[in-house]
Amino acid sequence: MNNNDVKIFIGYYKPTTLFKSDILIPLHCGRAVVGEESKCGKLNKNWIKWLKSNTVGDDTGDNISKYNRYLNEMTGIYWMWKHQQDFGNPAYIGFMQYAKHFLFDSKIKLPDSRWVPEYEGYLFDTDTYVKTNNLSNDNILKVIADNDCVCPNKINLLRSASVKTCRQQMDILSKGYGYVFDIMVKVVETKYPQYKKYLNEIKNGCEHYPLNCFIMKRDLFNKYCEFVFGVLLEVMKESHLENANIYQKRAPGYCAEFLTSMFISSLRDKKIKTCKMCILYQDNAKEYANIQFKKIYKYILSINKENHRHYIKIFGMKLFIEKRKF
Repeated sequence: MNNNDVKIFIGYYKPTTLFKSDILIPLHCGRAVVGEESKCGKLNKNWIKWLKSNTVGDDTGDNISKYNRYLNEMTGIYWMWKHQQDFGNPAYIGFMQYAKHFLFDSKIKLPDSRWVPEYEGYLFDTDTYVKTNNLSNDNILKVIADNDCVCPNKINLLRSASVKTCRQQMDILSKGYGYVFDIMVKVVETKYPQYKKYLNEIKNGCEHYPLNCFIMKRDLFNKYCEFVFGVLLEVMKESHLENANIYQKRAPGYCAEFLTSMFISSLRDKKIKTCKMCILYQDNAKEYANIQFKKIYKYILSINKENHRHYIKIFGMKLFIEKRKF
């Protein structure tokens, strides 16, 4: 196996540390709507210039880039699916987020700080992380060589966030639009009954594979996309989110993590070699979370004043709420 056999796209939506190599391809998710309001507000001209200079856009050829505010990074993954031939039809295709990567180098000393409690996701400051050389070609190829699929470890929402179900998590993140989860359930049950077992694990449980990060053999990746987008685009159409705010519009995108989890769980019964890995987070992910904390906290407080401290843990904020000044 060589570098040309593996292409891992890294999804970007704003300027940050650029990771680029023969294997790693920076991908701007949502380029078709780059000038529109997003969860971070509007990007300034310099940020847009940086993205266009340093990343591939997901808005060429067959694409759904215009739906990015509804589907999040999934518009980039759709573009990967439809344009893999432009990159030589690699044997393995993967996706990671700009500040969230797999731990490829097992020798790295892990910090104490975690993304959320009791989950194997570790926070690094950016300078320290870059020096680890975690994303070297050799490190990546060693992990992939013996596996058909690479995915994150499952997150247990009850332990990490005091959230009892996956639906409850989505209702919190989408600010009350949990009904979109129910639409997803209906679409999977109707169109993909072969996934019922894995759907029930999501419906009735509190664990899933987070972040939509993965590396898969090409045939698995194609099957994954056929399933996920076969559901996701239908969910978006049936959700009627025209009047939703920027957070509520993201509800179908939150469903994508559960669909990804269903697909990965299905590989278990097919005895497909799957490697579950820790996730490393650059510290700028934590900085963004702190910026958003005020907005999210006020919303959670408005819907559940008695138990808001439990729900707030989903964002990994080890803070005393009483000491925060808003």
